[in-house]
Amino acid sequence: MNYTADGSVVVHVEPPYGTYKCKVDDRGRLKLPADIFKFLDRTGQLVVFATTMDLRSGRIYPISEWRSTLQFLHGNQGSPQARENVSFVANHFGGNCAIDTQGRMPLPDRLREQLKLDNADVHLLYYKKRFNLYTDAAYKEQLEKAFGTLEANLAELEQLELP
Repeated sequence: MNYTADGSVVVHVEPPYGTYKCKVDDRGRLKLPADIFKFLDRTGQLVVFATTMDLRSGRIYPISEWRSTLQFLHGNQGSPQARENVSFVANHFGGNCAIDTQGRMPLPDRLREQLKLDNADVHLLYYKKRFNLYTDAAYKEQLEKAFGTLEANLAELEQLELP
């Protein structure tokens, strides 16, 4: 069993796998799929940081993971200008979002405007301890991009003994 510094037990909760389609309502709230809400609730992460870093897709970080991301951005890897620019953009479009008991989270206004999220269908998938958020158009674009290099990508990973 693992314990935190305050002596409480650390429980591992499996993240939700696969891609989930959901909707942002007319009030700018993202209705999380039950599996994602359950994961965040069980990990005690009902406050998240939602932002964009590429101006095309969103990122939803459980708040503990956002703190880790900030440590990386404030650290010494990569150029100081790259870290500062990405941090600036993430903070410009981002904000803390509290998830209500029905699994809805209000998205930051600037993020909704940039990604055109109001009344939009979106796709969520768990990747690198965060949830990537794509509009239908961005999801289709990413899927086409992945299809275009899939054969070469798979061959490369098979050489590395992909299970």
